[in-house]
Amino acid sequence: MPASSWFAAPRSALLLTVVALAACGGGGGSASGAAPAPLQTASPAPTAPPSSAPGTLSVSTVNPASASLGPTTGGYSGSITVPPGSNAAVLTVSASDTQPAGTPVVQSARRMPKTIGGQGLTVLAYVTVTPNTTVSFASSPAFTVTLPALPTRQTFSYVAAYDPTNAALGWQVLGAPAAESGTLLTFPTTPSSATLTGGVTYDFAAFSVDAPL
Repeated sequence: MPASSWFAAPRSALLLTVVALAACGGGGGSASGAAPAPLQTASPAPTAPPSSAPGTLSVSTVNPASASLGPTTGGYSGSITVPPGSNAAVLTVSASDTQPAGTPVVQSARRMPKTIGGQGLTVLAYVTVTPNTTVSFASSPAFTVTLPALPTRQTFSYVAAYDPTNAALGWQVLGAPAAESGTLLTFPTTPSSATLTGGVTYDFAAFSVDAPL
């Protein structure tokens, strides 16, 4: 796999309704003298949580480095672990249920030399990674994903990566399927070297299919 080949804004609504009430009355043409009812303000609706608050991961030249991911609005959480880098760097990482803008649909992911075409392909979560400076790695990241509930059927889960600087490759499947233990999926790393350009956002998608690829 060529170098740099592996490897969204939340919206919220706030509703505020103001209801003004006035009371008046009278008899025989005289005012009752009742004071107007006080202004009533409805409580604001809860603000929808973001898909995942961005976190940071400090790359070491000696040891692997990890960061927690999520939870997303769909209830997925997990972690990302990168191997030692060519130089010190800081990665901004985030998880989401929403497909990152500008990426192709994951169903168009490819495992060379053919399209995945997996039956029942379901995206579990997306992860974005943005380095603050250019850094190289000797292998891909390792991921874990904790599902919000036990799966209802047997599936096989993988991670695909999208490199916007080499968009023609589309989504590329990384390595073997995840090891499953209850609601925990553990995705292994793969020996695929890559150089990530500072300031560029790289995307990953954890997905499941009904049969192994």
